[in-house]
Amino acid sequence: MTRRLTITMVAVVAGALVVAGLGSLLLIRAQTRRDTQRDLRRQAQGIAQLVDEVPARNTAAAAVFRQRVLQRVLKLTDEEVIRYNASGQPLDPLPKGVSASDLDFPKLQQGETVSGVNGALAFAAAPGTTARGVPFALVLTRNVRVGAGAALWLLVAGGGALLVAGAVAANLGRRLTKPLRDAEEATRRIAAGDLATRVPTTGDDDELAALSRSINAMAESL
Repeated sequence: MTRRLTITMVAVVAGALVVAGLGSLLLIRAQTRRDTQRDLRRQAQGIAQLVDEVPARNTAAAAVFRQRVLQRVLKLTDEEVIRYNASGQPLDPLPKGVSASDLDFPKLQQGETVSGVNGALAFAAAPGTTARGVPFALVLTRNVRVGAGAALWLLVAGGGALLVAGAVAANLGRRLTKPLRDAEEATRRIAAGDLATRVPTTGDDDELAALSRSINAMAESL
C-alpha cells in the first residue's frame, strides 16, 4: 500500500510538472518568436533607411558608392536584397524558407515593413529603392531559438521536484499505513493465541483510531 501511495503521489506531481513545464515552454516560445520578429523589423528598417540616405544622383560615382554601401551592408549582416517589379513579382531569388506571399509586396510598395515566422524561421522585409529607382525589399532572416536554457532549467527543477516528492510521499505513505500494519500484526498475534496483544492507540477520533480500539476491545473480550 505504501508503494502504491508513493507511486500515485509522484505521478500526480509529475503530471502537474509536465503541464506546467509545457505551458511555460509554449509561452517562452511565443515570446521568443515575438522578440525575434520585432528585432528583425527594427534592423531591416534601419538598414533600408541607411541605404536610402546614400546619395542617389544619376552619376556613375553615386551609383558605385551606393552599390558599395549595399555590398558592405550585406557583408556585415549576411542578408539579401530582393528587387521586384511594379506588379509585385520578385526579380531575385528569395531567401530559403521565405515565399513571395510572405513578403507581401503590395504592402512593401506602400512603404510598410512586413514580417512573420515560418516554423523556426523568422523574417522581416523593409522597402527601399536602388540607385536606378528600382524598388527592393531588404530581407532579414533568423532562426528562432526556443529557449534551450530555460528548457534545461525546467528539466533540472522538475527532476529535483520529483525526487523531493518521492521522498515526501514515501515518508507520508509509511506514516499513513503504520496504524494498519500495527493492526494487522496485532490481529495475527491474537489469532495465534497471544491475547495480551494490544494495538497502540492515540487520542484521535478517526477511522484508524476506531479500528485500533475495536481490536483491543475484541482482545479483552476473549
